[in-house]
Amino acid sequence: MAQRNPLTWRARGFTFLELLAVLAIMALLIGLVSPQLYGGLERERFRAAMRSFAAALRLARSAAVTDRQPVRVLVDLEQGRWWLEGGSRGGGWPPGTRITDAALVWPDDGRRRGYLVFYPDGSSSGGRLLLMDRRGRTFSVSIDIVTSRVEMAAGG
Repeated sequence: MAQRNPLTWRARGFTFLELLAVLAIMALLIGLVSPQLYGGLERERFRAAMRSFAAALRLARSAAVTDRQPVRVLVDLEQGRWWLEGGSRGGGWPPGTRITDAALVWPDDGRRRGYLVFYPDGSSSGGRLLLMDRRGRTFSVSIDIVTSRVEMAAGG
């Protein structure tokens, strides 16, 4: 019986069939994992937009107390965006986000645009926004009328 030389056997490498099998397994794994990664990325964008909105509300409260004048945060429900009145700070919600409930001050009868007011004494007009992303996950932001405390909660 002929003996194999261990050096020649190791130097052969992988066969073409073995490489194809590994590539097929990798393609299958990528196909299974990538939708979950995209869903996580979408969820984090939604959360980041909510954190940015909450930070702007806190900034508006601080500005009202510091400058001793009311500060409004305007919310456009149709376009899905918000901004501080007279300031450059603003933002929006990711595409596909729906505002399912809003308790704001409504200057128009159509309830397309509303606002929250923060007063120099630290109080506010109060309000609440309930938003839903594309996958049906809800998130709420509420502002206490007396303390102007901004609270965020997943699941509304």
